[in-house]
Amino acid sequence: RDAQESRGLGDVYKRQYQRRVRGPFYFVSVTVAPSAMPKSKRQESKGQKSQKDESKQKRTPKNTPIAREYTVNLHGKILNIAMKKRAPKTVKILKRFAQKTMGTTDVRIASALNNYLWSKGIRHPPNKVRVRLSRRKNDDEDAKEEMYTLVTHVPVASFAGLKATSVDE
Repeated sequence: RDAQESRGLGDVYKRQYQRRVRGPFYFVSVTVAPSAMPKSKRQESKGQKSQKDESKQKRTPKNTPIAREYTVNLHGKILNIAMKKRAPKTVKILKRFAQKTMGTTDVRIASALNNYLWSKGIRHPPNKVRVRLSRRKNDDEDAKEEMYTLVTHVPVASFAGLKATSVDE
């Protein structure tokens, strides 16, 4: 504390936290000014709302039909997978992505998307794929869930600048 005040930084270090930094042979504890802290570590005033909360859109209820388009990067997820298991793994990755995004356990993949994933064989599936996830009402009487997700392929010339968008069906 005395060393900080001698440098004229006494007021800057009122809110401080300890961050462990890897030294040459051991861990060294370093004190960082609040302005240099990551935003997640900063303590915000109780009365203020962060800008992130204001810009956050309201989620749609899980029982309403909706359609969205996403670009899914498969390349990093199949990098360390055995060659003869890559295409089946991409199908499983897309199913898991759809379950997490749409909140339904019943996910159906369209045959056109399946053909696209397998188009270059089992060993070389595409690195990226643009998909449309549409949550729909389940017409089966004996279905476990009220909704299901249909995953379809959206062909694009280039993936540059594409973002997740809501689509009207």
